[in-house]
Amino acid sequence: MIGASDTIIGYLIRRKVLSTDETLRPDQRTQNCWLAGILDDLYWVVSYSRWKDDRFWPLFQDAMLRTHPNVRWR
Repeated sequence: MIGASDTIIGYLIRRKVLSTDETLRPDQRTQNCWLAGILDDLYWVVSYSRWKDDRFWPLFQDAMLRTHPNVRWR
């Protein structure tokens, strides 16, 4: 299974000839893979708290409207 960040990084490496991981040792590549997976999974926890948790939604909504005043809620 390929996470979103892996897809984006792969695209940039192919299209822009980036060499982000060339200098990493094997143990660092393993750590990089592990950390990227954790951060990809954490995205869903953060998204839930922003959009679905009544404790955090009002704060997120206020911040969104301050930053993007043209956003309209139904």
